[in-house]
Amino acid sequence: MELTVVPECYANACFAQKLVDILRAAHGVNPRVIHRRVSGRDRILNILKQLPQDNVLVIIDYEVGPARKYIDENFDLERVVEGIYVGVFRRSQSVVAVVFDPRIEEAFICRYLRERCNDVNWVRRVKSGEACIALVELFNGEAVAALLRKVGTAIVERLGGN
Repeated sequence: MELTVVPECYANACFAQKLVDILRAAHGVNPRVIHRRVSGRDRILNILKQLPQDNVLVIIDYEVGPARKYIDENFDLERVVEGIYVGVFRRSQSVVAVVFDPRIEEAFICRYLRERCNDVNWVRRVKSGEACIALVELFNGEAVAALLRKVGTAIVERLGGN
């Protein structure tokens, strides 16, 4: 199965790269990741309108306040673990989203690296092009590997794969 993966931010792109490894190895998915330096949730959601609606995965933050409305109105979400949802786009069953509630930092990163999240300089790196370097220790743990496998399975199930 071909899959276009579109992550919102640098940290989401790191998550996407690790998830792609799982999808390729465990499910035979052939993913390609599209990430631009100036992405962002709204741009990603606009990209959905331009991409062919065949097996697209967006990795986005739920956000807080009124910004959540778009996600609520357009995706049917199911909780995979606390703070992380996988949902199907209501306009196309071949578009799936991984949604961090409210953002990847709270829903994922700081759950595993709580002490690092208090370091302003480290957090700045996570929000930059150095995100994957800053997050290398996060992705080396078995707990995160198990989480990635669980998310990967949820994605493939929603796309109708094996």
